[in-house]
Amino acid sequence: MPTWQRGVGRWVAAVVIMLAAAAPAVAGPITIYSTGVNDSYNPISNGASDTHWTVVASPTISGTANYYNGSAKAYRINQWIANQTSPINSQWVSVPNGLEALAPFSPSGQYVSAAVYEFAAQNYTYETTFSLPFDFISAQVAGKWVCDNVGPAMYLNGTLKPFGSVVDGFQLFSISDGFQAGTNTLSFVVQNLQQSSENYNPTGLQVQVAGTYAVPEPSTTVLAVIGIGLAGVAYRGRRRKRLATGRG
Repeated sequence: MPTWQRGVGRWVAAVVIMLAAAAPAVAGPITIYSTGVNDSYNPISNGASDTHWTVVASPTISGTANYYNGSAKAYRINQWIANQTSPINSQWVSVPNGLEALAPFSPSGQYVSAAVYEFAAQNYTYETTFSLPFDFISAQVAGKWVCDNVGPAMYLNGTLKPFGSVVDGFQLFSISDGFQAGTNTLSFVVQNLQQSSENYNPTGLQVQVAGTYAVPEPSTTVLAVIGIGLAGVAYRGRRRKRLATGRG
């Protein structure tokens, strides 16, 4: 390679490295919703469908596999931890058929089934989705969750994620890897245990969640384009000079 080409190549590499090293990031909030809230992050009415959380797996009941697959609904019983209002709103949600098909809540707020309805170690999977831009360089989603009865697993994009300690009855979690550009899926598995001595057996989930992501500073991208463009101009200028002098 001629000396002048090596010089241009080194100059381009130096510009790219310099811009990458100095590249600042701009942070923004992820549009992700806690359970039981609307598009404005305010609580939805009791019994209303949660448009952001979906039940994608449920047990076999009366011979019907995965008997419910659809939007979760806002429900709460007195025995559950209170719905949260700080730092953001979140509410309990549950499986519509598991409640509506049996009996409504009593005036006191206690769920009472019209018949014995026992679930022995049955799992329900709730999920929500959120999006990240194509040029994101990092992201984090954090919050807390609680369920009736047991929460054995949490997934991001199908990958099992660990969760932290229990604080005030909630399981804390923080995720900083495993994200992808475009649609991301956050899932929680809830196991409803058998209650053999009771004639009611509710199940539900409450998740309080928020997130942020970072993208390169727009000016950094512009500078990178300018740098590469200048390198091209320098290359073409040197090329024309060599042609004019008959050196190819």
